[in-house]
Amino acid sequence: MAHRELTAAQAERLSRAQTLWLATVKPDITAHLVPVWVVLHEDRLYVGSEPHTQKVRNIVAHGSAVLALPDPDDVLIVEGRARVAEPVADGVLTAFRTKYGWEFIPDGQTIVIEVVPTKILGWRA
Repeated sequence: MAHRELTAAQAERLSRAQTLWLATVKPDITAHLVPVWVVLHEDRLYVGSEPHTQKVRNIVAHGSAVLALPDPDDVLIVEGRARVAEPVADGVLTAFRTKYGWEFIPDGQTIVIEVVPTKILGWRA
């Protein structure tokens, strides 16, 4: 069932998940899929990255991304508009530190990607 907003159960699953799959589209329109660390903050998903990675180049070029939990038997897929977050929303860096123990500052060496959900697909809640 598809919808535009996360249910409380879906938000909880995303918040607990250590790693999600991030899919983007390369300039030659082939898919690019990588595992990423993700935090959920105020109904948006955030991914930390180095700025010159394929995923960042793809997001800058196309402005879209898909995130998915790794469990193929209990699917949760989030499609969304994606961008490099500048500035980073208050609370996002704290969320990364709390969830992963990752202390980073978006300083050009590390950036934050923001994904605003536009479609959510789940086989359950």
